[in-house]
Amino acid sequence: MNRSRTAAAVLTVGGGTSGTFNWWHATHHGHMQPALAFLCGAVPVGVALMLSHIGATPASRVLKGFIWAAVVFSMILSANATAWTVRPADGLWAGWLFGITIDLASLVALAVIVTGPAEPAAGTTAGTTQEPPREPAQEPAQKPPRKPAEEPHPTTARDPQKAAQARRAYRKSVLAGTPLSQRDLAARFAMSPKWARDRIAETRDDLQATGTQP
Repeated sequence: MNRSRTAAAVLTVGGGTSGTFNWWHATHHGHMQPALAFLCGAVPVGVALMLSHIGATPASRVLKGFIWAAVVFSMILSANATAWTVRPADGLWAGWLFGITIDLASLVALAVIVTGPAEPAAGTTAGTTQEPPREPAQEPAQKPPRKPAEEPHPTTARDPQKAAQARRAYRKSVLAGTPLSQRDLAARFAMSPKWARDRIAETRDDLQATGTQP
């Protein structure tokens, strides 16, 4: 059930009950005229409710003291009339308790209506719950780049003396009729097969140029 509607129902029932008992007390115990009895019954209840609303607003301590004193006195008058009205059924003390309970319930209901419903948290709407923020999806860890095949050190690959030695060794093997393979030539000089292939190609070019092919 809606909070404000419930508070309005409590205020209507509580305030109406207190006002009715106050009017009954004025007409039957005080023998007042109906119009004056209505004022006697309605004014204490209405004043207490309206002053409680004023007391909830910012004001000086002195002014608030007078306001809440008037609220208490209005509640005492209302509770007293209610107590004397229900005394034949509940007794005087129970009647006082009944009157104070009804008036306090009416004041609480009025406070709920005045303050209004609780404001929803930021990012939510009434009647809904706020979902926890979703964590961003984690991207799969990237694999480290594969290291390229190890190449010989530049200074070693460009060593002209070692290149010349490799060409002479390959030339000698060709002239001997047992040419070295790329793997054998690379292993002999602790170099890569590509380096050995280049030296073999250079040696073949030299052999063709000089016409000394076996």
